[in-house]
Amino acid sequence: RKHLCWRTLSLREEREGGITDTYVNGALYERHLYKDVANQASLIVTPRSEGIYEVVGLLNDTHRIEPLAYSERSAAGRIQHRISKVIVEDGIYALANEAGDQFEERASTLEKGSQPPPENFTIDLYFISDLKHTETFKDNTKHIEYVTLFVLSVSLHLQQLTPPGSIVIKTIHGTYTRDLKYMKVMRDGRLLADDTLTLLSNQTWNSDTVRRSDAVYLATGRDATYYHNGVLSSAVLGLAYVKGACNPRLKFAVGEDKGGPFSGVHTAVHEFGHLLGAHHDGVNQSITACRQQNGYIMSPIAGGTRNYLFSLCSKLAFREFLGSSSSNCLKDGKSQKGIAFLPYDNIAKNISLINATKYCQQYFPYSNASYDWDPTADVCSFRCKIAEKNGNSWHAELWAPN
Repeated sequence: RKHLCWRTLSLREEREGGITDTYVNGALYERHLYKDVANQASLIVTPRSEGIYEVVGLLNDTHRIEPLAYSERSAAGRIQHRISKVIVEDGIYALANEAGDQFEERASTLEKGSQPPPENFTIDLYFISDLKHTETFKDNTKHIEYVTLFVLSVSLHLQQLTPPGSIVIKTIHGTYTRDLKYMKVMRDGRLLADDTLTLLSNQTWNSDTVRRSDAVYLATGRDATYYHNGVLSSAVLGLAYVKGACNPRLKFAVGEDKGGPFSGVHTAVHEFGHLLGAHHDGVNQSITACRQQNGYIMSPIAGGTRNYLFSLCSKLAFREFLGSSSSNCLKDGKSQKGIAFLPYDNIAKNISLINATKYCQQYFPYSNASYDWDPTADVCSFRCKIAEKNGNSWHAELWAPN
């Protein structure tokens, strides 16, 4: 199967004192993943003893499974599990203000000639959890496992397309502070979604890690709001730009995930649909197959009877976008143009020693990076010091090569 995480997965923690980056082997968080495209199952199946497994994740679009906490084992010694229905919140989906103009501008360009769509496409994703979302997990491992299953489920929905799509997680960014320059939180705790999209674009697009990603998704545990016809509405579940993927200013989306485990998956699938070029069903469409009442994924009203499928109009919009030069960043996933899988791809297998500072510089080629020895650190990691132009510095722990 195709990898869900980058070989070197970036884990970022943002706290009051600053940002800490840790780089881990992405394969460690994939080794127990199980997926079933036909049933839309995304699971972590962890062996606990011979023939005994712990299963957590989504069985399909409607139900999830998890082990019972503090439960007795069955007579056969197996771990007892609970199957629950995934809560899908009622609400509507909106479009970012600039999306309409952006679509019209790009559509007129496409009329002059388009490219054949690729055989497949890959979205390199930067995933952000806001404070309310992050604090629902008891530790980093649970956070990473959840985001992995969440994104895998979204990725499986893209597999139904022609050409099929996949998502690869580059960074999981957990926030532990309320005051962030790229989020607009109101006094009552609600998230102003349209302002947050604008702030994300203005504040984070020049970050090297964000700039190298094809899309940025912010999962919020807050109630999202937006201005609709001049009135503040809390009915909105998510917001994104149409055809925003690959565009450094428009590749951002935000969605609620606060109604329970995986309640925001449908919203995320919907918002990725916008980023890949789809409008809402029923907008500027007259054919019966594309009415919003049909309840497909891109219906502006959540909870439709076909909310696990894309409509014909959505699929045509995806093919149009993927056939344009605006989506080129999604087509070079195999070559990872401009990005090396460091450090492993640059280290000869027959050597036993490596310069520690050069090792750090391979990970941070655009920064003043050096090795900072720590006598308390274990022998399987490198501690790198990254000095910024403003005089500040921070540290990152890197896995040592085998």
